[in-house]
Amino acid sequence: MISTLLAIAVLIVGAWYWFESMRARETALFWARAHCRRYGVQLLDDTVVMGWRRVQRHGGIIGWARLYVFEYATTGTARYYGYVALRGRTLLRVELQHEGMPVDETND
Repeated sequence: MISTLLAIAVLIVGAWYWFESMRARETALFWARAHCRRYGVQLLDDTVVMGWRRVQRHGGIIGWARLYVFEYATTGTARYYGYVALRGRTLLRVELQHEGMPVDETND
């Protein structure tokens, strides 16, 4: 009986974590698209990839901090990297790694 309840609890926590991870990824993709559109660059492959995730405390609350990486092009030939940092699903920063491109969108 206890092992069944434990297995159900593990499945519920696993499903919750997966669902929250997918929602955070969609949030990162939204910000990557918006930032690329704003600066007139092309988001390549229309996707973001998890760079890292770690547990962080902010204001006494423990939660996930995530960094997503994406690629973009300014002229269609060279590929550059951009980054979206989130705490939970809250945007912390979007950055384009190309000379002359601004670091923008910080919410601290």
